[in-house]
This record gives sequence, C-alpha cells and structure tokens, in this order.
Amino acid sequence: IELGLQPESLKGQQFIQLVNEIIGFPRHLSQHVGGFVISSGPLYELVPVEHAVMEDRTIIQWDKDDLESLELLKVDVLALGMLNAIRKCFQLIEKHHQRSLSIAEITRRQDDPHVYRMLQKADTVGVFQIESRAQMSMLPRLKPACYYDLVIQIAIVRPGPIQGDMVHPFLKRRNGEEPVSYPSEA
Repeated sequence: IELGLQPESLKGQQFIQLVNEIIGFPRHLSQHVGGFVISSGPLYELVPVEHAVMEDRTIIQWDKDDLESLELLKVDVLALGMLNAIRKCFQLIEKHHQRSLSIAEITRRQDDPHVYRMLQKADTVGVFQIESRAQMSMLPRLKPACYYDLVIQIAIVRPGPIQGDMVHPFLKRRNGEEPVSYPSEA
C-alpha cells in the first residue's frame, strides 16, 4: 500500500511472490580474510568455488553453515595487530628505561583502578575485544571494576545473549534493580 500497490492486484501479487522468493537470500557477499577450509579431497568437487580478485586465490561460495552441513572443517585465523604494537612498546620501554616487561608480568598485577575508570568511560580505542561500538556502549552501563567484569562484558555482548534478551535483565539484576532468581536452591 505504501508503494501504491494494492495487495489484491496482479502487480501486488507479483510483488509479494518476488519478495517471498528472495527471503533468506544473502544480503551481500563477503570474503573472510583469514578463513580456510580443510577437506579430504579437492574442494571444487565438493562445493561451488569462484576466482577471487587476488591472483591465484579462490573463494568458496558457501557460508560456514553450509560447510558445516557437509562436515567440512572451516578454520578462522585472525591476526591481532595490537599484540605487535604491545611488543614494540615493550621494546621501547626496555631501550629507553632499561626495564624489561612482558604481557605475562603485566597480567599478574592487581587490577588498576585508573584503567577501569578509562574502560567505564569507553575509552577503548585499540583494546582488543572491547573497541567495537556495541562493546563501547555497554562499558558505561556494566561499569567493569575487575578482570572478571571484563569476562562478563565480552561474553554478554554477543549475538546469543542479545537476541535472547538476556542483556537488560542481567544489568538490572547486577545493579540490584531486579531480584535474582535461581532454578534450584542448590
């Protein structure tokens, strides 16, 4: 009706039929930067494959769910550029301050309240796992004050908890605005 089509008209019926035919189609195509598939035989015999823009590269035309239905192993390799930046910082500290540091040493330290104040303000540019817009919008609401709070933060800002409407009840219960109920007394 908004398009000027009456649902009962021939054009309206054709439009509805076409819309129903494309429901479930991919919105867009994309290439996973660090993904690869392992199979016991040539992939082109198992799945549709096309040439990629980059020379000598091919792309599988199926998504991860399609591959899983054939029991093919899809592996994602993600690079963490921030780890390289941290390593370079450690090298500069050692060079200019003659102090050797490591990630293991830093993570053994007690939680730093200054760091958590920055996190609570969503000052997280370059911080792996909590620099996305979704994570940044949750940080001031969750107000992490220790490492375990960050574990919760990262776990709750995921499609499952969001689509399952678990985020707001969790925040209300955490803030004492709603009672916590347990399935059993155990």
